[in-house]
Amino acid sequence: METSDSFPAQSAIPVGYGPEGIAVDGQARRGYVACARANSVAVFDLDSREVVTQVPVGREPIGLVHDRDGGRVFSTDARAVVTDLESAPQQPTTGLVRLSGIRPSPISARP
Repeated sequence: METSDSFPAQSAIPVGYGPEGIAVDGQARRGYVACARANSVAVFDLDSREVVTQVPVGREPIGLVHDRDGGRVFSTDARAVVTDLESAPQQPTTGLVRLSGIRPSPISARP
């Protein structure tokens, strides 16, 4: 694992295949990693650095954003579909929004 002097690695977290995007919810102490090849988002505990669940989402998730105001996490996939992970962690709302274009990896939340 590569590290830098400015941001030294503390440990590796085995999140899944094809990690792409990442989002962090500091208040809930959770991290989220889009695992493109696993078609899921890994949710991990920021303190223990252990994966607590894998949430199935659309095909090839690539972008993630945490909405601080609403406390929700959204992912985008390579098929231009947005998924709301927080609405029901075991059965996320997939296809919430269909975007035009291809591979909409940048995603952001505005208040």
